[in-house]
Amino acid sequence: MLAAPANQDFTVEFSNLDRGIPHNLAIYEDETARKALFKGEMIDGPGKGTYSVQGLQAGTFFFRCDPHPEMNGTFIAG
Repeated sequence: MLAAPANQDFTVEFSNLDRGIPHNLAIYEDETARKALFKGEMIDGPGKGTYSVQGLQAGTFFFRCDPHPEMNGTFIAG
């Protein structure tokens, strides 16, 4: 699970330790992943990056790594 305050911009410090494998962070409205609220750029491993995310309304959302959708979880804004 990931969380951030509602209605406030925030940053995510992202570390990818998987050599030669790209990962990202994407936040979606729900598990269908049809409506993206945020899509971070791919970061090749090993590598680090900082994502700047616009504030989300209070609620429960879905996050995942787009190339590896099995890497996912719940994102709570509130």
